[in-house]
Amino acid sequence: MLLKPEPLLPESFAPFGTLIETEDAERCSLGDGHATLYHRLARIDPGEGASAIVSIIRARRWPNRMLERLERHPKSTRTLIPMTTEDWVLVVAHGERPKAEDCRLFHAFGDQGVQYDPGIWHHPLLILTQSQEFLLIERDGAPCEGLEEITLDPPASLPWP
Repeated sequence: MLLKPEPLLPESFAPFGTLIETEDAERCSLGDGHATLYHRLARIDPGEGASAIVSIIRARRWPNRMLERLERHPKSTRTLIPMTTEDWVLVVAHGERPKAEDCRLFHAFGDQGVQYDPGIWHHPLLILTQSQEFLLIERDGAPCEGLEEITLDPPASLPWP
């Protein structure tokens, strides 16, 4: 099975979380007009009794074009914002144990971030360059705490070289 990419749009991504971009955001001018604040792009939900932290992920390109696994963070939202302008891709799915045919593949521009809702299955970061950094906002705790992973059998193919 070959997943077909679709554009990352607010309405197409809404079942999985929030698209983070400035296009239609509430805004105000700061510093005598030298800066613009794009306000309330997403609400962070670290889960009951928890706090949110900011980290950086340095992603490397996956060595093959196969979609073989998914992961999820069931207790909280997970926000990813690229720190460069390179495009990237993301795979998401619903369900308790999704199969490859349940997955959706989105093509994101370098100025688009996402916030996954709690429990949304997603592939680890998929980038189109050799290396790319992302700002990560997530629930405070030990790295990878609460992470759940599944293997897709059979896997799916991704359309990028």
